[in-house]
Amino acid sequence: MNPKPLKIGVVIPVANESPTIIDFTNDLINELDKTDTIYKIYFIIDKVSKDDTAKKIKVLERTHPEVELHFVPENRNVVDAYINGFKVAIKDTPDAVIEMDAGFSHKPKDMFKFIDGLKQEYECVFGVRPLCSLKYRVPLKRRVLSLGGTILANILLGTKLSDMTSGFEAFKTDVLQKVIEKPFESRGHFYQTEMRYRCKGRKSLEVAIDYEFPSKSVSSKSINNSFFVLLDLFKQRLKF
Repeated sequence: MNPKPLKIGVVIPVANESPTIIDFTNDLINELDKTDTIYKIYFIIDKVSKDDTAKKIKVLERTHPEVELHFVPENRNVVDAYINGFKVAIKDTPDAVIEMDAGFSHKPKDMFKFIDGLKQEYECVFGVRPLCSLKYRVPLKRRVLSLGGTILANILLGTKLSDMTSGFEAFKTDVLQKVIEKPFESRGHFYQTEMRYRCKGRKSLEVAIDYEFPSKSVSSKSINNSFFVLLDLFKQRLKF
């Protein structure tokens, strides 16, 4: 007897993705169709998006029933976009939820790696960028921030992951529900590190991914928030 196909939800926050959203979605659908899964793609958009990204996704919805656009105006930051996206997907009771970014910074061709990991009964599957590779074309500042953040987080939080700041990741739904029960302290992309820390002790797998940094820099506000949240998580860890 063949095993039941895995039911997954793919959560993708989007903002100002008009130039690439059609090609990205078509590529993602093509890759997902190669897998033994039943899937839905949830695009999460809010007032930050000023172009016609939403209009183009609505066109895709008409021909692709697996595509859904959700407007969430109450989002205050990128963390809200991810968490509200997870809540939308969980309502459809998938076996697992995969988080990724649009704009081809995360490659649809890598999707099968996460699905294979979930089928092997891993509870969490984390994408790992080739941060140490000299062949990896990435702005020096972004490389230093990602590598330094990973090393510092592993030291302070007791984690042992190769990449603590990547946003391409997958979770079994029951694990994800528990992880997002408590509000996140992060207000920016350090949320990814906080997420991995909350998954410490879970049966996890790391998979190599291709990645293109969408910007050369990170705002000082985001860096400051990351530093203070990391210190707070370290203090919390010391209490246990």
